[in-house]
Amino acid sequence: EYNFNNYTKTAKKEVTNVFNTGDRISHLTFGEGVILNVIPMSTDYMYEIAFDNVGTKKLMASYVSKLMKKI
Repeated sequence: EYNFNNYTKTAKKEVTNVFNTGDRISHLTFGEGVILNVIPMSTDYMYEIAFDNVGTKKLMASYVSKLMKKI
């Protein structure tokens, strides 16, 4: 028999949005670009970014937050 009292659910961390539409950014891999859109998604954000050399990409904040900085 399974004891539900011992079950603990791991909560997802809340991701803080540090970029806004119109921000000029630099990404470690894709280079420079501009944030076209910031879309809230559950506990995360999706950034739509127009990069100067590689086109438009959609990236999750939880993944790219350490790879990007404002310029």
